[in-house]
Amino acid sequence: MLERLTSDEQRAMLELLIYMAKADGKVVDIEQEILENYATLVEVDFSELRADITPEEVIPRLPSMVSRAIVLQEMLRLSHLDGLFTERERAAILDIAELMGVPVSMVHKLDEWVIEGLQWVWSGEDLLDEVEETLA
Repeated sequence: MLERLTSDEQRAMLELLIYMAKADGKVVDIEQEILENYATLVEVDFSELRADITPEEVIPRLPSMVSRAIVLQEMLRLSHLDGLFTERERAAILDIAELMGVPVSMVHKLDEWVIEGLQWVWSGEDLLDEVEETLA
């Protein structure tokens, strides 16, 4: 889905992901690794990204509702990947969604989609572990 974003929108997404990762007070190793992987994927030098940028500065660089939805979806994914979706992260996403003009109901739908996708991936990993144990 990231290919639907322009290079500037991808950069804006990364800056919001950095902001999001810092929302709960600490960027854990998995978040740092994921952020660096995103940067590699969209061919952005991670060291050139602004870590001090505010959502108010970034959101205007996401002109369409589709680009905003994609970015929110990626923010939700990052927030869930460390296994702990904190109240600070949730509040930050809802605040950013409000600034973007995205209704809370749509944020909930995006969140459900992210959770379903992650559960699908995790259950696949469990299945592969089971195959390995059973057939090894």
